[in-house]
Amino acid sequence: MKKLLIIPFFLITIQGSAQKIQVNNIRAEQQGENIVIFYDIEGAEKHHRFDVILYYSTDVGKSFNEKIIDVDGDTGFNIPGGKDKKVTWRVLEEIESLVSDDVIIKVRAESIDFGFNEMILVEGAQFIMGNNMGGEDEKAEHNVRVIDFYIGKYEVTVEQYRNYCKASDKEMPENKVPWIDNHPITYVSWYDVVDYCNWLTEITGQVYRLPTEAEWEYTANGGKKNKGLKYSGSNDINEVAWYHTNSGGYSHVEVGKLLPNELGLYDIYGNVWEWCMDWYGKGFYSISSSDNPQGPPSGKVKVARGGSWREQAKSISKTFRFFMTPTASSNYMGFRIAREL
Repeated sequence: MKKLLIIPFFLITIQGSAQKIQVNNIRAEQQGENIVIFYDIEGAEKHHRFDVILYYSTDVGKSFNEKIIDVDGDTGFNIPGGKDKKVTWRVLEEIESLVSDDVIIKVRAESIDFGFNEMILVEGAQFIMGNNMGGEDEKAEHNVRVIDFYIGKYEVTVEQYRNYCKASDKEMPENKVPWIDNHPITYVSWYDVVDYCNWLTEITGQVYRLPTEAEWEYTANGGKKNKGLKYSGSNDINEVAWYHTNSGGYSHVEVGKLLPNELGLYDIYGNVWEWCMDWYGKGFYSISSSDNPQGPPSGKVKVARGGSWREQAKSISKTFRFFMTPTASSNYMGFRIAREL
């Protein structure tokens, strides 16, 4: 090989952040019949993961149409950021003619969205949970204090869940119609969702989980920014919620298309029901702790909140409680994630 030229190539902004993340210090050396490529991904936090692809050019960088395939090391899906990433390219096994050509290598990395990039900080406080004018399981109103936590700006989408399945070698849930990337993921059981959160915790070192029922209701109320609105973000249900009347009663829709609530959260109402961490207890409010309650210690069904695309308006409220067995799934059940400080 006469010469090996390396051109650094990387352009990315992490979703929801102005922080620039760059591929720097790209270098390579020939080791026997292989080319070993090194690079750094700088500015990435521990939880960031990347889809790294290498390309080569033999026309002085005029085109990079050829993907490097016969490689080992820090390339492919689910690569963490950091320094001294190493890729070994078995160049002779891939294309023998490169032995006598000048080669330019391009490293391309795209961030992978697993659902944790857009989190809203919720400042805890005391609020009145429940509704004395609601159903029997919404009574009685009682004072509850929640502590600070983060919650997802959007419901977890099909694309985000697919990225998780790909990174953890899991199958996507079965669906009767094609998945649409920017719609909320559905057909996930409570146990599926807990596995998703546990996986995020494992790769980030931060604790991801489902919100508790109290946390969910607090954020639906707008937290400390509560304006006393009838619905979460508006007095007009059609401005903030996809439900039977405006969804056509057919299916969920793209996340984030209606107005957010006071905290900047989308689709708190409607679109899909959202799994919560708690077991459901019809009369639990009468014995619930007032300090960051976690729900009953055991049960047969798990709580879900917020309503869905198929519900009538009466089921779309801050206090209405729904439940399903934790092994069940449906096309009207999804989730959003929470993260502890």
